[in-house]
Amino acid sequence: MSNLDNKFNFKVLRAKRAGSSFRRIIILLIAIMTIVGFDAWIFLPSKNSGESDSSVKTGIASAPLSGTGQEEKENVRESTPVVEQGSLQGVASTEEKTSTTSEEKISGRLEEKKGSLPEEAYLEVPWAPQAPKAVWDDLHNEACEEASLVMAKYWLENKKLTAEAMEEEILKAVVWQEENWDGHYDLPAEKIVELAKEYFKIEKIKFVYNIENVEQIKEEIVAGNLVLVPAAGRLLDNPYYRQPGPVYHMLAIKGFDRKGMITNDPGTKRGKDFRFKEDNLWQAIHDWPAGMGRSLEFGQEISKDEAAIKILEGQKVMIVVER
Repeated sequence: MSNLDNKFNFKVLRAKRAGSSFRRIIILLIAIMTIVGFDAWIFLPSKNSGESDSSVKTGIASAPLSGTGQEEKENVRESTPVVEQGSLQGVASTEEKTSTTSEEKISGRLEEKKGSLPEEAYLEVPWAPQAPKAVWDDLHNEACEEASLVMAKYWLENKKLTAEAMEEEILKAVVWQEENWDGHYDLPAEKIVELAKEYFKIEKIKFVYNIENVEQIKEEIVAGNLVLVPAAGRLLDNPYYRQPGPVYHMLAIKGFDRKGMITNDPGTKRGKDFRFKEDNLWQAIHDWPAGMGRSLEFGQEISKDEAAIKILEGQKVMIVVER
């Protein structure tokens, strides 16, 4: 083979090799473009998907103004915990308000009951002292129970009470006791009521034990009833008593005002409309502790100093006389 043929064959071979490389490059470019185009087709959002995304965003942004059922359900699910918490808080708040309202109503009823009493009340009850002739012997010193019942009787009968009438009434009542009870003794509340009914013929009279406060006495007076109370006399602030004051005493309560409780006190000649401070009168109210189940027997004799101690064992009691 000549040199010329060899050169020609070399050129032909090189051209073939160059054409093969070009084809490879073309194929590679086509492959790259195909891959790039495929990726772009996959990752590029479609028109429908864009509209859907826009619709979702719009729905969220306009949820308060929209009326779709789906959005309402989502809003309900998201707001349900808040609503339940609010409901529980509302229930608790309602219970607190109800409890507060109930307490206010109860307090209001108590205040209304207390406030329903007027500031003052007064019954016109006749008065005379238990020693009308100023003779303070043993009989008259122990005649406060009889004197109080005489005032109640004359009040019921609308009669004028004179000193003479008081003296006569006391003496006759003492005689009746001596004949029926074998003596003239300090009387507990139930015996006073018995004397009122049996001797003085006072029918509408009763004793009320374990009274709790002065308001109960006031209520009876406002109702038009006269109240008699037994008391530890030495606790009563009445400067007109012979000191140290009576061991056991009884008086009629006929009214009250801002200054105190208004009484007809038969234990002094200055006893008409005598006022005691409420707390002083309340402190002094004690029944005579004699009779069944009590520390003293009815009619039992003890010294005055011992009696002044025993009287403090007596219960809080009032005797109510109804007109």
